[in-house]
Amino acid sequence: MRGSDQLVLVPDRERSGVDPRVVLSGWELGGRWDARVVDHYYPVFGQTFSELTFSLPIRRSPDAGVFKFLLPSLILLACGFVALGMPTSLLQPRLTLSTTSLLGSVVFHLNATSSLPPLGYLTYADSFMLINYVALFACLASNIVLALRPDAAEQGRVRRLFMLAVPAGWLVAQGVIAALELELVMRSV
Repeated sequence: MRGSDQLVLVPDRERSGVDPRVVLSGWELGGRWDARVVDHYYPVFGQTFSELTFSLPIRRSPDAGVFKFLLPSLILLACGFVALGMPTSLLQPRLTLSTTSLLGSVVFHLNATSSLPPLGYLTYADSFMLINYVALFACLASNIVLALRPDAAEQGRVRRLFMLAVPAGWLVAQGVIAALELELVMRSV
């Protein structure tokens, strides 16, 4: 074994690169690749070795993002919002639809992010889904509030309040998160 005192790696940038035929299903290879060398100490060997790292940025294709994540999550959210518009006399179906939409969103989110490595921060998709959870929980809470209100007139007022406030709150929250995400992207460029 040759340590970095005997062998130092040097990236050959002229003859290195990524074959244009490389395909990573569901992802786009993009940006400039980078090759760098660092000295890395391995305690088990008691020696420092030259280490070459080759990195290539990847990102999900926009089509995959829309059709595999955004569209299904919006359909689940729409189902929860439909429950808000249902008459208060249909409390059981409203409750079933709200609960199913919330649980379906959680399962969908877990499945959608299972292909990603564990990250120590929230991605845009995580933030998007957290706002969906809050909105769907509000749909569920509206049914509980309605069940506790025996007066039909009061139920109608509460129903209208939730019917307006929950989607409006969702739109505002998603707009704020999208603006923050856009600002981060613009700052990194």
